[in-house]
Amino acid sequence: ESDVRNDTLLWWSIVCMRASRITNDNSYLAEAQRIYDRLWSTQVDNSLDGGMWRRSDKRTTKGADVNFAAVVAALNLYASTKELKYVLQGRKLYQWASERLFDPATGAVHGGLSADGSLDGTESIDCLGLFLGASLRLYRATGSRVYLANAQKAADRLVGVYSERGLLKPSACSPDGGHGGIAVRYVFRDPVIDLDAYIRDICELLAER
Repeated sequence: ESDVRNDTLLWWSIVCMRASRITNDNSYLAEAQRIYDRLWSTQVDNSLDGGMWRRSDKRTTKGADVNFAAVVAALNLYASTKELKYVLQGRKLYQWASERLFDPATGAVHGGLSADGSLDGTESIDCLGLFLGASLRLYRATGSRVYLANAQKAADRLVGVYSERGLLKPSACSPDGGHGGIAVRYVFRDPVIDLDAYIRDICELLAER
């Protein structure tokens, strides 16, 4: 691949997995595995005690976006292949990223760690959404309610910080709405979260658009 942004490649893996499920064409599954497996073998190392680099051309940041996307991709692969290595790898990446980038007191997900160990405290709704998706996939795969509790905290933050009067704030989303859609997709598609009526209103309004 020519793209040096690892989160972009992980999204391609996620899309290929979805295509495989829809079409029953295993060539998409093979492509999803190839992309994820290459990133796992080349972009995860012991620097900063673990985690995946955001870019392959310059190792300056290990971000929430790429690490939680990698967890989603890994658990998607596990769901289709039942290969335990994907659960183990997903748990390892999740543990590294959640211990450093997730604040359990507030539900906030921070941007990443620089190579020197400094924290980028910037928040974004797409990272929050990926954390939701990663938490819920690990909960379904392992049954550990720790992941479910983390997902609920992130959903609470989605409502408390990123929404107003039942809608996501425009300032929280990308111009095309895609970043906000990441969070809403995972909340809306996973009824295991104990959503109150306020969150359901947000989801239903956005799902109609």
